[in-house]
Amino acid sequence: MKAGNDIGGADRSDHSNAQVDDMLVDDAISQAIIWTSDLDFWIDESASFQEVLNEYLWKVKGSSSTAEVEQLRQSVISNKNGDLVRSKNEVFLHLRALRSIGSKSDPISNKLLLDHKDLDLKMARAEELMTGFKDRFLKLKRDLGPVETVQPQQFDNLLIPTDFSENAKRATDYALTLFGAGVNSITLLHVVPSSLIATGQYISQAGNNGVKGSGFKAEKDRIRAGFPELMEKIRVHTEVGELAERMQQVIEKECIDLVVMGTHGDLASDPPLFGTVTSKVLEQVAAPVLVVPKETPFLPPRRIVFTTDVRLNEPPAGIGMIRSFGQKYAAQLIAILVEPHDDDAATSKDNDGLRRTLEEIGLSSDDVEIVAADDALDAINQCMIDRSVDLLTMVTHHGDLFCSLYSRSDDDREMVLHSHIPVLVLNSDQR
Repeated sequence: MKAGNDIGGADRSDHSNAQVDDMLVDDAISQAIIWTSDLDFWIDESASFQEVLNEYLWKVKGSSSTAEVEQLRQSVISNKNGDLVRSKNEVFLHLRALRSIGSKSDPISNKLLLDHKDLDLKMARAEELMTGFKDRFLKLKRDLGPVETVQPQQFDNLLIPTDFSENAKRATDYALTLFGAGVNSITLLHVVPSSLIATGQYISQAGNNGVKGSGFKAEKDRIRAGFPELMEKIRVHTEVGELAERMQQVIEKECIDLVVMGTHGDLASDPPLFGTVTSKVLEQVAAPVLVVPKETPFLPPRRIVFTTDVRLNEPPAGIGMIRSFGQKYAAQLIAILVEPHDDDAATSKDNDGLRRTLEEIGLSSDDVEIVAADDALDAINQCMIDRSVDLLTMVTHHGDLFCSLYSRSDDDREMVLHSHIPVLVLNSDQR
């Protein structure tokens, strides 16, 4: 019988004294079925251990308990993904061999008997190991106290601006892959510049995209083929005007939590990399914006850089998304503070608003690297190379930091805009 996910659940069946010297096929099948149930339970239980230990890592970060929590966490993960999964596969094959025998009332063959004995010993060892994990886990809970579970920030409503270009489609697929299952609504927005409507240029430039929403038919058909389970969440808007202005209107009307967009603007009018359309969006849009380069793989982030040049008085809106990414994907967080004046570095590091912001994402001021503004590009770029970073997040005043970093054109200073790394930008009214 399976006991579900209760971490402190009832003890499982005792495997250590099983008698298998003379066993009928029916009895062997019954015991193998119990083993399967036990293994399913232990895998679920290990997943529960892992989830709580992830929370404890945030709680004890930088303390003497960090190594103990991480060692237990890694042991649980290794056992779950290794020995338990292998044992489940071996039991499945053994059970299939037993069920292939014609007469279930005969003793099992010598080979199957030896296999059965070997599996019985493995199950006994697995039970002993899981008991040890549970004892260590419960001791940690007693020593560290209850974990203050921080619920990941829910992205209820997602906005994806699109011009139906290949870059926009890739950003759409990235957003649907990583966030589609967890949101309530997904709004696709296509904005046609007023100047193109006025001059009659829109139809000729759009080609097969058409006018007033017909471009969405092909896009919805494409999404339906890849993400059929998300179609009921998707709504579409076609607007005429300026992209950032229309985006902000939709953000306010639909209560958008996160914008995901490609690196090119409407009708691919941007120059290569991050151009004027993206910059204007970051200057004018209040919601967090995740900018997705065309080479970004559809993989969750594992190492995240957080950077800001803003003198924070309080944590900015949307900061919970960074911690959410870190917790959801067990990602490592790295913080870099861009300081305009070297003399103010210590003051900025001790700033109460920065301290509380760092606490929101699970870091302390001791985890922050201070860099001068003139060196920010090189410092962030080198960090991303050295640490194999796959998501850059920044707090900026209406795109100031973003634009200052990405306006550099030196051939020898390629930044993340030249690569595959997405950028999450949180706008702040603070300076």
